[in-house]
Amino acid sequence: REIDRDRRYIRRSLSADEVEGLVRVATRRGPERLAWYLGGLLAGLRRGDLEHLKWEDVNLDARTITISKGKAKRVDVIPMHERLWTCLMSIKPAGIAAGVVFVEPVTHRQRRADFEAAGIKAKDERGRVADLHALRSTLATALARNGAGIEVTQSILRHADYRTTQRS
Repeated sequence: REIDRDRRYIRRSLSADEVEGLVRVATRRGPERLAWYLGGLLAGLRRGDLEHLKWEDVNLDARTITISKGKAKRVDVIPMHERLWTCLMSIKPAGIAAGVVFVEPVTHRQRRADFEAAGIKAKDERGRVADLHALRSTLATALARNGAGIEVTQSILRHADYRTTQRS
């Protein structure tokens, strides 16, 4: 999609009310949908990360997610937020150690419908975009507001350059 590749699009963070609305909508749609959005909101996972995430990359005991086929072409291990851990625990099939986590990834059409149902405008009055990748901006904002240092945020978002993190 053009919006995901075009750097001229400026994404925005979602407000607390928008996040709450999205979680409410996703919860109604099912635990897999909720886990998909929580992956972006609480772990900073990109669409490709979510689509390629396998159960063997999810260490529920250590509460970490390993991203080995990400944008940076390196292996990153990121901590798992309690809420995401709980959600992933609820959707993990018994006895399954392999296979993709999201058998049916959320499509762009579904995401747009979910955002609309949650009251999230595609563009705000300043022209900033709210899309799946904007969930990473929301995480960066939440980390900054809670006093996380730039190095911590950079590590969680897996940015190669701290200047990218500063712009998030």
